[in-house]
Amino acid sequence: MKGPFMRFPFIRRAEKAPAVAPVPEARDAAVPSMVQSNPALVSFLGMMDGATSEPVTIDSALGLTPIWSAVNFLSRTLASLPVKVYERQADGGRKAVSGHPLAVLLNGAANDETTAFAWRQSAWGDTFTAGRQVSWIERNGRGDPINLWPLEVAKVTLRSDGGKLTYFYHDGSARGKTYRAADILDLAFMPGATRLTARGPIASNAKTVALALAVTKYGSKFFDHGGLPPLT
Repeated sequence: MKGPFMRFPFIRRAEKAPAVAPVPEARDAAVPSMVQSNPALVSFLGMMDGATSEPVTIDSALGLTPIWSAVNFLSRTLASLPVKVYERQADGGRKAVSGHPLAVLLNGAANDETTAFAWRQSAWGDTFTAGRQVSWIERNGRGDPINLWPLEVAKVTLRSDGGKLTYFYHDGSARGKTYRAADILDLAFMPGATRLTARGPIASNAKTVALALAVTKYGSKFFDHGGLPPLT
């Protein structure tokens, strides 16, 4: 024993472990990334060429939930609103009339087969998709409107004959039918200066709709392949 401390020969200090050189960490391989605004995003997602070659029709566009919801909401909401008919007065003013034959068609029954609500909903649906809705006004011997008959807008051609607007309807017959503008109720979403043409939301945004259809199609293939990007 030496001093106030005692040594025990069987106790040894733990030997210092030799310094081990740090192993360099293996860095992960660079993961490719791309921002949404990059025009090459479509190719990056694996859709490659033809991303905007999806055929765009009214039916295919309505298959997209946002478009379906928008058209359905707007057409049903506007169809539920009452439609007032005004009669022009001698002094240049106007007066709302409820018993006018046109008021009955627009708020009661558009024709013998269709309620006014169903006609208005269909009319707004055509307007918000095709960009135009055309209905023929059937009149009695006195010239009063008695029915509103919707026409398929894809079969209607607008013409200007001697400065007068006419509507030619391809009804399947050899000659077709020509209607005066006074006998047609024409709802145009965004009419041209001469009213011969009208822009529709779907046709005007065909590229955007086509891309949405392509992304939806790609997503379907993605999940069909168990979450793996499709090669084609």
